[in-house]
Amino acid sequence: MTAAAVALELGLQVWLSPEMFEQSRETTLAYLTFADPWLTHSADPRYDLDMTATSLVKTYARGHGSTYPDMPWEPKQAFGAVASFYVAR
Repeated sequence: MTAAAVALELGLQVWLSPEMFEQSRETTLAYLTFADPWLTHSADPRYDLDMTATSLVKTYARGHGSTYPDMPWEPKQAFGAVASFYVAR
């Protein structure tokens, strides 16, 4: 993963952190998708379209993730941030 991809994913995770939800005193609508299947992940940064995705999971054109081996996606750090917020409720 390139430095830019790491920064983007960490930024999305911080933006979706429970602390950010708690600090917001207004009703907030965040437009994210669960998956962007047309923006697939690639180990080669030149072809990693997932870097531009605002989805909670990265999708694979071929193969499957390791967290859910029967699915063609893998949760991003943002997925965990959103899950943590709702588990605490």
